[in-house]
Amino acid sequence: MSLLLTIVSIGIMVAKVVLVATAVASTILKEVVEIAKMVKEIVNILKDLGIIDKNENPEEIGDRCKQAEEAGIDRDKYKTFEEYEKAIKEFPLDREKSKNISDDEKFKYALAYYSMLSEEKLKIKSEDLFKFTASFMKWEKLKGYTREIFDTFRGKDISLGKVADFFQKNLKISEDIKVENALVEAFQKKEPEKNRDDILDEFQEMRKAEE
Repeated sequence: MSLLLTIVSIGIMVAKVVLVATAVASTILKEVVEIAKMVKEIVNILKDLGIIDKNENPEEIGDRCKQAEEAGIDRDKYKTFEEYEKAIKEFPLDREKSKNISDDEKFKYALAYYSMLSEEKLKIKSEDLFKFTASFMKWEKLKGYTREIFDTFRGKDISLGKVADFFQKNLKISEDIKVENALVEAFQKKEPEKNRDDILDEFQEMRKAEE
């Protein structure tokens, strides 16, 4: 699939996530539609998880993806994502062409690229990636627990998108308890000295923001 087509489908997906999955959080609505902010937050998450290099520049990645696609390089021509990723990162940028590609377009291509990367390397669906990222944009407290939340939720086969649903109180009681327990476990992995009640108090404060 070309990144151009991916961008179109992602645009629809972001709109769906904003209007449906995060309908309660108007502040998320304002932030998610700003593609650059979302891309930068996704990149921070991927860096925290050790999936991409700490020095990776998403704007340059988007630029490379745009120019590479125009040169006939797209995902379908490679057996693995790793081969495609290597081709993108080794693609020689034409700096003159770069000047004519808007920042907005670079970030749209970057969003498509990182969405594809997350699906193929981490098995995270785009919708869950966007909801998880929106959670970090809305509740900054979560940013210190990226690895712990990711590992705990994956181990329990819980969708990362449920983090946003939990703090927005969009879950049924049984699922709410399941996600709450997973989040407490994630927090205690990093800070074992914290007791459950203290962590739940923190969660309660975060959830109050939605009232």
